[in-house]
Amino acid sequence: MRSTFLARSPSRRRGLGRALVAFGWLTAACGSPCPCPVACADDGPTSAQPKPEAKNLDELLAVVEGEVITRRMVARDIGGRSEDETDADYERRLRGRVMSRTITRVMVKRAELFGLEVRPDVLDQQVEAAAKVDVEQAKEREEARKPGAGANITFAKLLAERGQTLAEFKALIANEILVQQYFHILTKGVPGKRPQVDLEPSPEDVLKLYAAHKEAFDQQPGVRVALFVLRPDAIYEEGKFAKYDDAVEEARRRVKTMLDEVLAGRKVDEVARSRGLKKDQYNATPEGKFLEKGPRKLRDVDLWPLDPARLRGDTNIVDGSGGSVVGLVVLEVRPPRTRTFDEVKADLYDLIRGVRMERFLSQQRIEALSTASIWPSLLGEEAEAQTRDRLKALDEDPIKRDIRLR
Repeated sequence: MRSTFLARSPSRRRGLGRALVAFGWLTAACGSPCPCPVACADDGPTSAQPKPEAKNLDELLAVVEGEVITRRMVARDIGGRSEDETDADYERRLRGRVMSRTITRVMVKRAELFGLEVRPDVLDQQVEAAAKVDVEQAKEREEARKPGAGANITFAKLLAERGQTLAEFKALIANEILVQQYFHILTKGVPGKRPQVDLEPSPEDVLKLYAAHKEAFDQQPGVRVALFVLRPDAIYEEGKFAKYDDAVEEARRRVKTMLDEVLAGRKVDEVARSRGLKKDQYNATPEGKFLEKGPRKLRDVDLWPLDPARLRGDTNIVDGSGGSVVGLVVLEVRPPRTRTFDEVKADLYDLIRGVRMERFLSQQRIEALSTASIWPSLLGEEAEAQTRDRLKALDEDPIKRDIRLR
């Protein structure tokens, strides 16, 4: 008997949930591939990208459970190479998409063998939602590049730019829904099918985890920060300065003026708009959210806003990547505080459920990949190795390693 279970809305594959983790959001503002707001040791002047070699779009990349995957199919899915993307970066992105399609295809095969199919009305609903997200994200990117440029973007135009048909787009969404249906049934069950795992924590599980890692759940010190980014080369091109060094000093002066205006009480976006800055030239931690020190190693200058000595109103101007000038201002400082069990109980339940789900899904993927028909075989081995690395990361985490499946 085939199931027509209605899946929850599939998460979008193009990064719909963007987390503000430490200073990851500074990357876009500075235009740097590294996760920091300052110039890396190997950063240099921007130069024109070399023209990539022509690729055979009919190149066979993989055959997974009977499905042929060509370069053309993947290129239609991820779109073309962006202006600021190197050929090598694009190839890595394409390779990553081949990997994700491989894993999805393997799990879709499992779902089909399980007797699942997607109802047409469910598919239409999810395709409409996914198309809306794609258009909104495309408009946001274009508006950041040039105000007003996103007004004429439509879903049909996006598909045309990718060279992707509506049928191909719907097929990708259908696969996502099938995989979600499959894992939902395995973890939640449906009438006639019991769940294969119990992810729900018991009160004892929660109390035990809290007792073992009490300090880890305390409120950590954090800051809210705003930044502005200016490029001296753009200022130099205004033609008002005889020397490039003068343009650099002007950039620092303008940044300082903007920081002073924020300190005087003006909102960050108001200051940025008054200077005609694009969305990728300024940012601010949202109210109620705070940047905290994480496990990722940061450079000394990256740690400046997170220094315990930081106070509200502190400012700093640093050299960013590609010769940019970055101004930082501390909007708010949150002190550390011990949190009671009742305060963190809901977070503990969510943490245990999430880690158990990740363990279970990873185990299911490894099992499916180990028996799937995948060519080239190295692709399957790499996909399995990546999934095992996810489990390894859980086992190496000081808290998550104590959360096991029952």
